[in-house]
Amino acid sequence: MEILLVGVVLGCFMAFFGAGAGSLTVPLAVHLLNMTYSEASIAGLSVVLISGAVNTMVVTRRGEIDFRAALPFLVLSIPAAIIVGYLMRNASNTLTAILLSILLFTSSASLFRRSKSEVPSASWKGWIGAALAGSAAGALGVGAGFVVIPALRLISKLKMSVAVGTSSFVLAINALSALAGKRVMPPTHTLFLGLAAGLGVLLAARFTQRINPLLRQRALATFLFIFAAVTLSDVLN
Repeated sequence: MEILLVGVVLGCFMAFFGAGAGSLTVPLAVHLLNMTYSEASIAGLSVVLISGAVNTMVVTRRGEIDFRAALPFLVLSIPAAIIVGYLMRNASNTLTAILLSILLFTSSASLFRRSKSEVPSASWKGWIGAALAGSAAGALGVGAGFVVIPALRLISKLKMSVAVGTSSFVLAINALSALAGKRVMPPTHTLFLGLAAGLGVLLAARFTQRINPLLRQRALATFLFIFAAVTLSDVLN
């Protein structure tokens, strides 16, 4: 029952924000489902893969996705996910928790600073973002949609709604690549978590366009900050 509830909540995050599902899966799986950080990273990839795939179907029906724009992004993010996933497959729980807390704190700060009306400028920053997103998937089991969305806008000049939709496809492919790099098949319970997240996406999809994008962005930043603090407390204790 806990897996179902947690998964549905995470799927709602994917639907509302286009990001955050993997980043929140890891600490939630540790504290609510009693997983280690290494196990939780696999759970995070399962959630990102399935919820991202489901959300891709949802946004495709709305016409809010650009598969061509995703392809050049994936050229960098897929190799990064595979290579870093392989290198980090035996990483300790402490190292994983430290890296995750750093990522969550910096991502939260970036989202608080970023304006909804921000205009994409230097495309080279987008390419760096592509490599970072793939690396985050491989190392920590998170999709890093908060990196993918602005990077897609920088590279392909997409409007925000299309960038958010396209990010779901990118996140799913990155998660699959990271699992391949780690050479692991997700355990059954993590797949159930991912399926529950897919259900959450479908439940929340009809409400996503009713909420102000800037409000969604600030809400995601707040959640990331809270879970960054929780993860850091695990390291310190």
